[in-house]
Amino acid sequence: MNKFNVDPQELDEFLKIFAKTTKTFKQQPDAKEGVNIVVAARRSKEGQETVHIVKETGSDCIFVKTDVAKEPSVVACRENNRFIS
Repeated sequence: MNKFNVDPQELDEFLKIFAKTTKTFKQQPDAKEGVNIVVAARRSKEGQETVHIVKETGSDCIFVKTDVAKEPSVVACRENNRFIS
C-alpha cells in the first residue's frame, strides 16, 4: 500500500488516465472550451489539488466530496452541484 491506501496497480492506472486527460486539455484548447468538470472523490486534499491542476488548463472545475462506492453519496453529488443536470 501507499499513502493513498490503495492498491499500487489501481493508483498507477488512475495516474495514467489523469495524466492523459490533463495532457489533452493542455494540448487541445478547443477540447476544453465550455467544459465543466466535477471532481468527485472522498479525499478533500487530493480532490482540491486535482481542481487546481484542471483550472490551470483554463477549464472550470469544482470538487464535491463523494464516496463513489455508495449510491446515496453519488446521488447527492449529482443533485447538489451546478455542473450536473
